Amino acid sequence: MKEKNGFTTIELLVCFVIITSITISLFGVILNYKNKQQIVGIKGEVHSYITTITKMIEDDLIKAKLTSVTIEGKRATLQFQDGSSKILNVVENNMSDMIIQYGPSNNLINYPIPYVESLTVVNSYIARSEVYGYPFFEFYLEFNHPDIEHNEKIDINYPI
Repeated sequence: MKEKNGFTTIELLVCFVIITSITISLFGVILNYKNKQQIVGIKGEVHSYITTITKMIEDDLIKAKLTSVTIEGKRATLQFQDGSSKILNVVENNMSDMIIQYGPSNNLINYPIPYVESLTVVNSYIARSEVYGYPFFEFYLEFNHPDIEHNEKIDINYPI
């Protein structure tokens, strides 16, 4: 009887095919994981931006007590009970390059929309409305990204 001392060419070829198949299947899994990780990163960045802007404006509206609003296009002057005022301004260069400016008129701070490829603002407005005869201040900004299921938005409604 003859002893085998190594692999035949066929055995080597079969091993190569099996390893290649495993590598190709893992490549798809890794790409899928990377795409999901990018989507989570986009959601996190947009959500963080929305939370920061919303908290900052709502804190002022609640703590300083909004008393009146003057609106000119996408610029609002907010007057508070303590006599202070702040400007909220939405500067649109295009739908993916916008800046929210907020602060006292002599110290407006720019809060640019996060730079994320394909992130657009689909709707934005600053308005004064009435609900059952009571005046309200409204600030609305809606973001869209093709990889996010639901649009993210800043939606502030506060009584004057």
